[in-house]
Amino acid sequence: MIDKARKVTFEWLINQVLPVKGRVILPFLKVVAFILLIFPQFCKAEKDLHQDLIPSIDQAENSGRYYLEQYTLAFYLTKGYRGYISFILSNMGLQKGYAVLKSEFKTPDQKSYDHKSKYARDEWRFKKSNFNLTLGKDGGSNSIQTGEDGKIIVQIDNPKIQARYELTNLIDPIRPKDFLVFYGSKERYYRLVLFIPWGKVKGKVLVKSSGRVHQVEGFVYADHSLTNVSPRKQARTWYRMRQKVDDTIVTFIVFTVPGIKKLNGFVMVARENKILFYSDRIKFYARNKKEFDNGDKIPRALRIIASNNGKKLRATMLGEKIIKAQSMLSGFNSMIRFVLSKLVDPWDYETACKWIFEINGTDAKKISGKGIFSVTTTDR
Repeated sequence: MIDKARKVTFEWLINQVLPVKGRVILPFLKVVAFILLIFPQFCKAEKDLHQDLIPSIDQAENSGRYYLEQYTLAFYLTKGYRGYISFILSNMGLQKGYAVLKSEFKTPDQKSYDHKSKYARDEWRFKKSNFNLTLGKDGGSNSIQTGEDGKIIVQIDNPKIQARYELTNLIDPIRPKDFLVFYGSKERYYRLVLFIPWGKVKGKVLVKSSGRVHQVEGFVYADHSLTNVSPRKQARTWYRMRQKVDDTIVTFIVFTVPGIKKLNGFVMVARENKILFYSDRIKFYARNKKEFDNGDKIPRALRIIASNNGKKLRATMLGEKIIKAQSMLSGFNSMIRFVLSKLVDPWDYETACKWIFEINGTDAKKISGKGIFSVTTTDR
């Protein structure tokens, strides 16, 4: 894993369990071998995760038009600063192999410096030996990569800001088990990794219009997703929320696969360098739905019940007002919108809500606040 993973490999395992000078393998080492073989996640070396982060566009199964890979970073900064960055690689639309970079930065005086740029395939590149993705011509000025000390380094340079962020993991990366989904074959899939479930960020941001340099710090969440399946086949509805209270993050992602009743999802509560609760065994309820003209029925109340290792969690999101209902194709020109609409017609909804997460067990907690939960539909 990024910072704290024990570098356990099968080579190490073999060296430990093979007979030495004719002696019989110790029963204890047999047990170790069995556990590591049955649960290969314990054998993941640090570099394995970084291999997972390397863009997969050159893999044969990702040559189709539904390839979509995304690195999402949400910054929760002190002193009223906010930030968000998204690196997107895709074949969807009229171009193939393009990249999109979205960058948002807000200062305490509520001024926003947001920018979106697009790059053709010959305008971005990556290394296959380690995680290093660079966007831009002539060396590039926008990048996300692993530093020598295991930190994630992000650099942004656009007409509005120039920034450099250093991200340090507080919690080992998480691969939610229900977020590796195969659709008919192992070549058609969706996967998600929380490569920074909760971490620290420090950075320096130059606002070009004023010439002022802002020193920022705080917390960060980051995930990496990859799919090569049509959005309509991948999931019918997505439910998401991610909120920060002081040094604590509460987050969940839930989605339903068309034609399958099984629910895929996880819920996590983390504080500083400790996971207070995590489970991908959840019950999920969406209630009090409002119907829109496009046929979507969007809930105004959500509830999650989950358990893990003797702990139980109950989370309730009570909607106050649906503040956004928008087609995700609305930002494209008419030609691109027409082409994309033949592939997918996603809508995004955001609901302002009051929420409360209650954890019962050895480390009981009650965390509450106000925020937003989002619902995304891919088909009616």
